[in-house]
Formats: sequence, structure tokens, C-alpha cells
Amino acid sequence: MRTIGIIAEYNPFHNGHAYHVKEAMRQTGSRFCIAAMSGSFVQRGEPAFFDKFLRARLALESGISLVLELPTVFVLSSAEQFACGGVKLLSGFIDTLAFGTEAADMAELTAAGCCDGNIKEALHEGLSCGKSYPRAMGDALLKMGMDKSMLSRPNNILAVEYIKAVKRFSPSMDVLAIDRIGSGHDSVSPVDDIASASFIRQLILREGASAASPYLPYDMNGLNVKPWNSQSLLLLLKYRLLMQDGKPLFDMGEVSEGFENVLMREIRSAESYEDFLTSIKTKRFTLARLRRMCMCVLLGIDKELQSSAYAFDKPPYLRVLGVRRDTLELLLRLKNSGIPIITSRADVKKITDETAKKLWALDEYAYMLRNMLCGGACGGDEFARKFLIV
Repeated sequence: MRTIGIIAEYNPFHNGHAYHVKEAMRQTGSRFCIAAMSGSFVQRGEPAFFDKFLRARLALESGISLVLELPTVFVLSSAEQFACGGVKLLSGFIDTLAFGTEAADMAELTAAGCCDGNIKEALHEGLSCGKSYPRAMGDALLKMGMDKSMLSRPNNILAVEYIKAVKRFSPSMDVLAIDRIGSGHDSVSPVDDIASASFIRQLILREGASAASPYLPYDMNGLNVKPWNSQSLLLLLKYRLLMQDGKPLFDMGEVSEGFENVLMREIRSAESYEDFLTSIKTKRFTLARLRRMCMCVLLGIDKELQSSAYAFDKPPYLRVLGVRRDTLELLLRLKNSGIPIITSRADVKKITDETAKKLWALDEYAYMLRNMLCGGACGGDEFARKFLIV
């Protein structure tokens, strides 16, 4: 049976996501949909708003067949490595990678994704001049005679990276773009019953969980949602920066050499996490890049670990967060891959690769840290709950 794959955050899963899943399955005639989902942190460089197990359950109840966790090291990376990690995770298990776009021409997205060599050279030139990644990428496309405005929206940037990653790591995989409907990415207002995830998060913070129900394919009443505390995050980051020892700060992931001095200078007087981010903002780095930089420091993700993770041809392991009862046959497909599958503590002990062990330890640490930032007890156990089957 045909299977589609989606690389997602689902932070939270909303009506727009439900439309995307349904439309992608309709267009491809697929029976199954596997999601590679970020875990305790998200690519914008923050702890996830909803617990990863809650997000997985809601996605399964809303049409996803099986949810795999994208390792933290890929989540807290650039759009390019986020896409590469997701494509590698899904490769061999899906026929088509489906992603959302914002009214972009698929031919142009494909052209951008396939001009890898020329674009890479122009991109490097732009980055070396101090431009941010989105601006440098847009200018690189312009040099190739393409419309750089298509990269003015985050979904389209990711779309190009997905196409590049598929071409590089899984050329037999098809790609399918689904135009986003209703509210745009990070939109401050909904369109009918479609709202962006950022709008929904802010709505929940202001008015409570039940206020978001009109924009979600499930009822929020009774769901235990505890947003993360930015002040607690600042205090932990302060401690980590001021007590940094061992590897130099510039060896940490996403930190450019020289920028560690900016971090150390501004963290001492920062009174809130938002003020700290404002104080270190530059034209070269987007806020998302700066937040990922801070989270890499906090979680101890260094460039050596990133490089080792990126070098894997296949996923280091498959962390299954949950599966639908009527699609349990997908688990057999995973088991036949020869890649270690993690659904219990006993499975962790079977991991033999040293880098894979470090990446798994990072995922567990990320889970515990997010739990603390949301007011939970220190040391929450990944496997305290039964394996999720809905």
C-alpha cells in the first residue's frame, strides 16, 4: 500500500494540518501516513508548547498512521539539516514526501532544489558577506534567474530544502506540495476555522486551552497543557553560559566563532529571555537561529556531535512515539529495516553505536529539561507511560 511521509512540528496539530494530511493522501491514493515529528524542542529554537506524547496522540487521532521522533540534534539545526534529518528518517518507509507551501510554483521550487551546486556557491558568498540565511538564499536564487520572493515565507524555504534532501538521499522518493489554505505561517489572525500554530499558542496563553478548540480537529477541554517558563529558561541558560567549561563556547552548535563574546557579554545583565534575544540580535542571524544557538548551548550540543549525526547514511535509531491500531503493520515494516527501534527502555540497551547512544541521551535530556521548564518534576521518565496505540 502507498505511504506518504510528512516532516512536521504539530505544535499543535490544527485544522490546517488535518487538511494537509487528508489532501496528500487523497492525491496520492495512500493508505498510510508516517510523520517525522520534532520531539521536546522545535526548529524555531524553543521547547515544544505541547508535550511530544500529547502531540503524537492528537496527530494519530487526527489521521496520522505512525509518529517517529526526529532526533533533537536535527531539530535544533538549520532548515537544511532539519530537512536532511527528516528525509533520512522516512527514507525506505514512504513513497511520497508531502509538504506544505505558500502559493509557490512547484516548478520553481524544484528548480531551486535541483540547482544545488550553483546555488551553494552563491549562498556561501552571501553568508560570508554577513547576510542571514533566508536573505542569502534569496539572493542566490536571484543570481540563478529565479524569483527570490518565493522564499519570503518559511514553508517555501523548507520546501526547497526537502526537495534538495530527497534528491541527495532518496532520489526514488516522490515529492508533493500542498498549498497552504487559510491563515499563513505565524499569521496573527485566523481565516474561518484555519489558524496558524503561533496564533493558537498565543490564544491558549491568553484565554485558556478551550478557546483554541474551533481551530483544532479535537476538543481541548480536559487536556493538560503547561506552557514552558521563559524566566526559568533564562536562569538555566545564564548558569550554563557562566559556568561553561571544557569545550570552548564557540565549539557549541550554531555558535559562530566570535559570537560567543556577544553571548557572554549580554547574558550577565539580561532580566528576561526576550530582552536577551533582543540584545544579541544582528542582521546576520534570524531570531530562530539565535534561539537554536541558545538551546544548543543549554543542551550541550556541540559541532562535533552535529557533524557525527549528519554523517549517518541511515537514522541512528527509530524512536516510535505512537501508532494507530489499524496501521500496526507499519511496525513490521520498521522492524525489517534493520535500524534499531525504540519503544521501551529495553530497546535503548540494544543500541551499540557510540554516536547513536549520545544522540539518544540528548533526546532524553531534552525531554527532562522541557518537563522542568513546564513545571514538571526533574527527571521525568520517557517510558513512564505505556506505548501509545490509539
